[in-house]
Amino acid sequence: MKFILKIVLISILFFSSILLANIDECKSDLYYANGIMMNETEQNATRMWKFTVKDLLSAKPDLFGKIAGVKIAYNRSQWFMDDVTESFEQMMSNEWGWQAFSLYFGIYLTDKGFQEDWIPHIEDLNKQINSYKESIGLGHGMIVLAHSQGNFYTNEAYDGLDDWMKSYFHMMGVATPADHAAGDGPYVKFHNDIINLIPTSLPSNREDTRHHGFPSYDAHDFF
Repeated sequence: MKFILKIVLISILFFSSILLANIDECKSDLYYANGIMMNETEQNATRMWKFTVKDLLSAKPDLFGKIAGVKIAYNRSQWFMDDVTESFEQMMSNEWGWQAFSLYFGIYLTDKGFQEDWIPHIEDLNKQINSYKESIGLGHGMIVLAHSQGNFYTNEAYDGLDDWMKSYFHMMGVATPADHAAGDGPYVKFHNDIINLIPTSLPSNREDTRHHGFPSYDAHDFF
């Protein structure tokens, strides 16, 4: 039995090293993780993201050759109050460490009819994790541009990856309500973004010269 276990262990290490050796971060899948109130279907959101990527990279055509795929890490909207409540539960559970209270809070609100059940959240999160694992399994590096609530999802998804995968996973936060970016990734948030009303979120780090006044929802918008 010990001999068989040794063979199994050696085999795992061997095939893991082959897989790791075949990860090519010169070819990366580029994801967009959406925020609350995503009114578009997943298919339409994907088309919008591909158009945005094409526009962003139009001045740097050499970068197109480094993108293996343009994809979306989609989370469905349950409309404003439910989306906001879901985000609050994510923040309580994953950033404040209030897992038990977050669970109770969700059950209470669902019972009172203020929130849909937690199943859509779990389904969307698992779908994102599996998609990220698939990208890395295909030998691609990966980058997630996460907007608003998408930062909570991306941070959660990062925690759901196998440890060896995390070095091939990169994110950039945009208008983030979170207190960190997975893997210590970069982020950008305007000084007048309405999301700055969340006191535990990362501080703003860029002046907005297009929109005036605080708080500004326009300074928070992505598309």
